[in-house]
Amino acid sequence: MTAVKDFFKKNKFIIIQTIVFALLPLLLCIIHCAIRGHAVWDVYIPAGKWNDELLYYKQVEAIIKGGYPAGYYGYNESCAKMLSFGAWSPVLFFPWVIWGLLFGWGLTSPIYCNIFLLSVSLVAFILLAKPDLKQSLSIGVLFCAFTPFVRYMLSCMPEITCFSLVIVLYGLTYSHFRKEKDLKLVFMFVISVLLTIMRPYMILFLAIPVFLSIKKYKKKGILISVLVLLFATCLYFAISYLFAADYFFDIIATDWVKAFFEYGPVFGIKNLLKTLIESMKGFAEHIKAGVAIGFYTGAIFSTYVVLALVMLVQCVLDCIKSGSDSTKKKFLFIELHYTVSLIAMLFAMFLLYTLTSGSKHLLSFLVAGIFIVGMKTTKYFEKTVILGIVFIYFFMIKTADPYAYGIPFVNKTDLSEQTEWKKVMKEKIVINEDEKPGYDNVLIWAFVDEVEGERKEMKWQYLYAAPEEVGISCCSFEYVSDQFNNMKSKYMITITGGDFCKRLEMRGSELLYSDENCSLYKLR
Repeated sequence: MTAVKDFFKKNKFIIIQTIVFALLPLLLCIIHCAIRGHAVWDVYIPAGKWNDELLYYKQVEAIIKGGYPAGYYGYNESCAKMLSFGAWSPVLFFPWVIWGLLFGWGLTSPIYCNIFLLSVSLVAFILLAKPDLKQSLSIGVLFCAFTPFVRYMLSCMPEITCFSLVIVLYGLTYSHFRKEKDLKLVFMFVISVLLTIMRPYMILFLAIPVFLSIKKYKKKGILISVLVLLFATCLYFAISYLFAADYFFDIIATDWVKAFFEYGPVFGIKNLLKTLIESMKGFAEHIKAGVAIGFYTGAIFSTYVVLALVMLVQCVLDCIKSGSDSTKKKFLFIELHYTVSLIAMLFAMFLLYTLTSGSKHLLSFLVAGIFIVGMKTTKYFEKTVILGIVFIYFFMIKTADPYAYGIPFVNKTDLSEQTEWKKVMKEKIVINEDEKPGYDNVLIWAFVDEVEGERKEMKWQYLYAAPEEVGISCCSFEYVSDQFNNMKSKYMITITGGDFCKRLEMRGSELLYSDENCSLYKLR
C-alpha cells in the first residue's frame, strides 16, 4: 500500500495530465452538443449533409456483415479490380472495422470509435513526449479552440484516424529525442507508412523516421529508409490500383505534367506557372471569404498561412540561436521538417488538388502544428496566443456555414423516414448470393435529376437504409442520361417526379417503392 502511495505521489503530475487529456475529447463533444441542447448520443449521421460519410459507413457495415460489399461501390458504375470498395483507400476505415467487430456497428459506432481513438492518441502523446505544465496548457488551449476536432469526432469521416496517427507520431519523435530506442523508430516507420497508404501526400511525415534512421545508422539507415520508402510507395499504388474504384474524374490533377511531354519544356514551364498563379488567386479569394464571412475553406487556408508564417519566423530565430547546442538542434529538426512540409503541401495543393476539396487535406498538418507550437512554449506563450486567437476567430466565432459546422441531431421525421425505407429496402432489394461481388447487388444513386427543367440533388440520406451488403454507385446526371439503356446495375433510386422517373416508367421498369422525395426501381 505504501509503495502504491509513493508511486502516485511521485507521478502525480503525469497521472493528472493523462486523465485530463484522456477525457478531453469526450468532454468537448459533450459541451458542444449541450450548447445545442442535445447529448452526444443524439448525433444522427443520416441527418447530416456530408455524403462521403454515407459511403464510409455503408462499406464498413458491409465488411462486418460479409467480409466485403456484395455489390460494387464506385462512381458512374465504376468498380475496383478486386473486391468491391469505393474510390478511397479501404485502409482509411480499418479502425472502424475493428471497432465494429468488437462492439457491433450502428449509427453511433464511428462517433464513439473516433472519441476513443483521439483519447488514446492524446494519452500516448503525454506519456511519450512528457510535456511540462506550460506545454500541456498550451496544447490543451489550442486543442479546445480547434473545433474541427469535435466536428470530425461527431461524424463518419476518417480524419480522426489520420489526426490520431499524426499525434502519436510526434509523441514518438519527441520521446526519441529524449531517449533513443530502436523500437520507437520501428513504430514511427509503421505509423508513417500507414499514413502514406491512407493518403499519399502524408509521405511527408515519413521523412521524420527516415532522417532519424540515417542519422543513427548512416549507410544501414539509408538502406532501411530506401526499402521502407519503396515498400510504402508500392503498397499505396497496389491498393489504389487493385482495391479502389475510379472517381468521377482524376483525383490528382496531372495536366500540367502532361504538358511537358506533349508540348515541350518551354510550354510546360509556362503552363506550370499559369496553373500556380491561377491557384494562388483562388487561394487568396478563399481567404478573403474566410475572413469576411467565415467560409470554411477560407478559414482553413487562413489558419494554415498564419501557422506557416509563425513556424517560418520561429525556424529562422532558432537557427540563429541554436549554435552548437545539440539538444536545441534536435528539436530544431522537428520545426524545420514541419515548416518545409507546410510549404510543400501548399504547393502540392495548388498543383494537384482542387482548392475546395483540397482544403481538408491540410487539416492533419494543422493538427501537427498544435502539438509542435504547444511544445515550443516561451515565457509569454506568444505563438500559442497568436494561433489561439486565429482558431477562436475562424472556428468559434465565424461559424455561420451550416454545412461545415452544423452537427446533425436526430429528429422524428428523419427517424420515421429511415425506419420506413429500411423496411422497404430489406424487403425489395434481394442480395444475389451467387454473384458476390456483382452488379446484381448494386443500387444506383442518381445524384442529380431534372425536375421541371431544374436540376436538383436527391435526398441521398435514404441510402443509409439500404441492406448491409448492397453496393452503392453514385452516378452523375450525364452518365445516367447517356447510359440509360445500358446500365449494369439492378436497382436505382432517384427523385420522385424527375426526368429519370418518367423515363423509367415509359421503359416499364418496376417501381418498388416511392414517397414524395424518392423512388426506388428495379432496372432488370
